[in-house]
Amino acid sequence: MKQHFLFILSVALLSMILPACQENSNIPMPGDNSYNQKGGSMVDTSSCTAATIKEALVIIDHLNDGETTTEMYKISGTVSQNNTSADLIPDTYSNINFTIKDEASGSTLACWYTNNLNNRPFTAMTQVPLVGSKLTVIGPLCRYVDKSGNVKPEMTNGFICRIDSMIAPKPVGPLPDCPEPAEGQISVSKALEIGRALASGETTPDKYKIIGVVCKITEAPSSYNNATFYIQDNTKAQFYCYRMKGGSVTLNKAEKLEVGDIVVVETAITNYKGTTIESVANQGNIIQSNNPNFK
Repeated sequence: MKQHFLFILSVALLSMILPACQENSNIPMPGDNSYNQKGGSMVDTSSCTAATIKEALVIIDHLNDGETTTEMYKISGTVSQNNTSADLIPDTYSNINFTIKDEASGSTLACWYTNNLNNRPFTAMTQVPLVGSKLTVIGPLCRYVDKSGNVKPEMTNGFICRIDSMIAPKPVGPLPDCPEPAEGQISVSKALEIGRALASGETTPDKYKIIGVVCKITEAPSSYNNATFYIQDNTKAQFYCYRMKGGSVTLNKAEKLEVGDIVVVETAITNYKGTTIESVANQGNIIQSNNPNFK
């Protein structure tokens, strides 16, 4: 009888103690289960080390090829390049690649496979911080070496922990109709027809003036002060404008290329590896735009 009483008493004590040992719920408030959604995980950032981009590059320089730090670093900077197009979020990707820059020193650091705030996946294109956004990221540092042996310092598999200034993509609405080509111009469909008639790797000897509606932007401007984007005509056929300049000069931050702009580009047409019909890199120009903010 005594043993039976002691067993019941032990069970009662355990029921009082065990709840205090359970992990806290990830749900920050009633009705909010965003932290339990698929993808991403909570990360203990209490012991991460704050560093400048310049200091991060020194740390990476002392790593072995292919080595990644076990320590997490907290680094602030300004987005200087978007390596993942916002329009690919979230249908194609749930994390992004971008480059941040220290405006004071000019040092840059690539951030690969980066999650959104709280280490959560990106769920909308409007969440992607575009060039000019000021933010802080947390993650391990890596001395990545590509197949050609080039060393590429980067932060990998990190996440954004704070955004101080956000420049976000505008939600894409219905695109305007594309005007018919004026004299001396051709349509996107005609440009694609010309390109498909070329052999793989071949480029036209002449340049063409192609009119179209900007339907997708990869970079504008890029860190090389040019723009990469797609234009389409009313058939929805798309032509790839790769690293184009603004007129006869390079693009700058004052020139605002936006989805929905009606532009005329002047470029030779190339059949890139038999897979893509596009402009020739760094040789095409945006010669007209209906966007008053594009100079």
